[in-house]
Amino acid sequence: MSASFQEHLELALGDEYRVVRELGGGGMSRVFLATDVALGRQVVIKVLTPELAAGVNRERFRREVQLAAGLHHPMIVPLLTAGEAEGLLWYTMPFVEGESLRERIQRGVMSGRDALPILVDVARALGAAHRKGIVHRDIKPGNILLHEQHAVVADFGVAKALTAAVATSTGLTTAGLAVGTPAYMSPEQAAGDATVDARADIYALGCVAYELLSGKPPFTNPSAARMLVAHVSQVPVPLEQIAPVRLGMAAVIMRCLEKDPDARWPTADALADAFEEQRYTTETLPLPSESFTRHRTPTVERPVVTPPARPVARARARIVVTTVAIASAVALAVALSSGRSGASQAAAYDAPQSVIVADVANRTADSTLGDLLSEALRTELQESKLVTVLTPAATASALQRMQRPVASRVPATLAREIAVREGVPLVIEGRIQQVGNTYLVRAALVSPLDGAEQSAVQETAASEDALIAAIGRLARRTREKLGESSTTLTALAPMERVTTTSLDALRKYTEAVRFGESMRVKDAGKREIELLEDAVRLDSTFAMAWRRLGVRLLSGDPRFSNERLVRGRRALTRAYELRERLSPVERGLAEAAYFTDVARDPARATAAYEAILDEQPANRIALNNLANAAFVDGMFERVREYGRRYVAVDSSNLAAWPWVLWGAYGTGRVDEARAARALMRKRFASLEQLAELNAQDLNWLAVERDWPALERLARGLMQQARDARQEDRALQSLMLSLTMRGQFEAAWRANDSVGARRLAGRDTAELRLWRGDGARQRYFDRALYLDDTVGVRRAIQTYRAVSGVDRWLMQDRPNWNLVLDHVVAGDAKAARAQFDAYRAASAREKGAGALAPVGSAFMQSIEGLVLVAEARAREALRVLAPVMADAARVPTPETYTVGRAWLAAGERDSARVWLTRVTGSQDPRRAWTEGMYRAPALQLLCGIADTELQRQESCGAIVREWQDADDIAQPIVTRARARLRS
Repeated sequence: MSASFQEHLELALGDEYRVVRELGGGGMSRVFLATDVALGRQVVIKVLTPELAAGVNRERFRREVQLAAGLHHPMIVPLLTAGEAEGLLWYTMPFVEGESLRERIQRGVMSGRDALPILVDVARALGAAHRKGIVHRDIKPGNILLHEQHAVVADFGVAKALTAAVATSTGLTTAGLAVGTPAYMSPEQAAGDATVDARADIYALGCVAYELLSGKPPFTNPSAARMLVAHVSQVPVPLEQIAPVRLGMAAVIMRCLEKDPDARWPTADALADAFEEQRYTTETLPLPSESFTRHRTPTVERPVVTPPARPVARARARIVVTTVAIASAVALAVALSSGRSGASQAAAYDAPQSVIVADVANRTADSTLGDLLSEALRTELQESKLVTVLTPAATASALQRMQRPVASRVPATLAREIAVREGVPLVIEGRIQQVGNTYLVRAALVSPLDGAEQSAVQETAASEDALIAAIGRLARRTREKLGESSTTLTALAPMERVTTTSLDALRKYTEAVRFGESMRVKDAGKREIELLEDAVRLDSTFAMAWRRLGVRLLSGDPRFSNERLVRGRRALTRAYELRERLSPVERGLAEAAYFTDVARDPARATAAYEAILDEQPANRIALNNLANAAFVDGMFERVREYGRRYVAVDSSNLAAWPWVLWGAYGTGRVDEARAARALMRKRFASLEQLAELNAQDLNWLAVERDWPALERLARGLMQQARDARQEDRALQSLMLSLTMRGQFEAAWRANDSVGARRLAGRDTAELRLWRGDGARQRYFDRALYLDDTVGVRRAIQTYRAVSGVDRWLMQDRPNWNLVLDHVVAGDAKAARAQFDAYRAASAREKGAGALAPVGSAFMQSIEGLVLVAEARAREALRVLAPVMADAARVPTPETYTVGRAWLAAGERDSARVWLTRVTGSQDPRRAWTEGMYRAPALQLLCGIADTELQRQESCGAIVREWQDADDIAQPIVTRARARLRS
């Protein structure tokens, strides 16, 4: 700054401001840091260049600045005032500590993960200004300031003030006046259009985003005039071709850069929402690190071996850029979560490339052939280690977020839209057509942004009989185009051996899969089973159909259909017998299902699922079921790791996320669990998904033992329930929240009111059953919690009479509850009769039915409970010895039973150990069963407490937790309070 200009400025400012130094400047102004003398604060003074100031109407400029000064938003730097003296025209704003986005860009490009928060902040600021009718007109990195992890926008309203003031001064319209910075000006600004509106800011922000991620704006030219011409007439290079950025994010930015304002995002708020969605597509949970381990046995761990990189065809050059971008985002997420550098994590998680398979275009007279080819391509690609196929659930979730109807069909155009929205870099499109007796089948690898084919393959079938083989060859060649080794693919069994030689059977199977994937077709599950049964009747060696049939038969509630259970196990056994016909992944699934539901060998089932992950690291079924197996075993670190890996593979699948939460809660990471819940609510925001999220929150509030919050949510969900299942879930949660605080009367009333309303005017026998069960529950609670056995035996008899439970099949009866009812009632004889009948029925089944086998932990637990009721405590302990061998895995009811047995045997110390496991467990699985046993266990512990600490932990807990208990529970609180004082 020249001394003469500084002196001139200081003279013009007078005593109001003291200039500190010059900060820089641009084409329209010079920028100074100054001190507001009266207020003692630092401000920025921007002085218009003499050339620009000469053509400005001063008074109009000051008025426009004062109007803009009324704009208030956290992400907007406000204008303070405007002034004029000594021929200088200036305006002021607060000084923002930090750096400009221009300075940040000069240090290098930003990752999508780091850029998104900035872009969201700027878009939100634009949205707020646009709603007030103020268009910025000069969005550029120099006007975006980074302050305390946020981006704020400066100079709002200045461009409009200049435009209006120049027009007023000259008496001319503003046509032909291009206010702004050439590198970021919209085509309409560059053309001097007088009707420039808010969409010009959207274009400019697109230019800024483009530069943030690529290192340069969409157009660069030393000549400002040529740059303006480029904005009007040239198309920028697609961002994904020059920067490692997700396709979804590239699509958001490229839409900002459309020449036609109508083709851009309609509002800045819509753009902010689009950026937010991309933010939560990448910024999910910390991804698995290289320390992820799997176990073949409970005592052996080994690290995952990341497959080596494979050669990729030249035709996939554009796809590779996107794949690298995805890998970079994954590595960055890992580095952030672990605190280690991104470089050390680069190979930590080799995420397979996502693809979406569009429904095949069917140009034949046979309407089933398109689905058949579509399913064949999906099935074949699911065997690949290099790609992961977007699931129907993920597709439906994407459509809901797009506010589009969930479609059972996904044609190529819709598949491309979904791919862009979800950041999926590749769409597999197919076609089948018939020429005479010959069939032509074709598959293409398509870029979703522009529909350009990256590669394509075609096969012919001389007749319908040769069609399966042709489809198999087509699918394998498609895998080869994706980069798989031709040698490896050649070694695989042909498709007709892996599936079936019967085209009719394959048609049935394909239709069954369609029904299985349908979310909205009534009785879809029933129809799927019927079609699968048709398929195996047409080809009894169709192993894939046998496996799917077995899984579907057992995925209902087999307790209410022993015949269905037998059919399901028979189907899985047949699939296991035919497993050598299957592909490696399908073979593993058949083995795992067999060992889970037929042989009942959890260790071998786990080994089978792990073998699947060796073959296909992103297999969702294996990840889900391994998480479930670890959950059953209480191995929550593994639950967490499998869950996080599942989410990394398929973050659009709502079913993947609960494993992350169970793992986080089970390992004491409550903050992580809450963060995951918040992310889920951002990602799954449709009404249908919201209902499921609220239902899941019933679990998480119970896990956190937040009974008041659980009560509030449960009452709200009962009012909003759309069906009996949702209402029952909410009712159970409400009763738990009340029971845990000793508010039994309210719990009973809630149960009674639901029954009365739901069954009003309906079959009186059903109503009598509901009332009978309600009465049984009421007296059971009085006996278990309040030591009041009067009436419980009569209530049990009433329930048995109205329900006819003694005429039910044994596997349909609530056997544990029936035994427990009699034990609580003090009727050891009836408890023994109930148990003996159950054991005899189990012995007749010989492990082949639905009942727990003789000698199982469940059977031992029931017998132990009966023996305690019979005052045979030592025998009970002997029977319960196998249950006690692995104390950490014993469920709450069995834990309570063991504690009672030790107490009945006079072993107070051992009883205290086991009862404390009931009351002190942090195992999230026990949140629900604890509701039944916590209070009785606390009462027993209070009765045998020998020290002040023991009394505080047991008697004190009763007093604290039941402070608002019903009057009928107050005698127990009084006794506990008395024990505290003793």
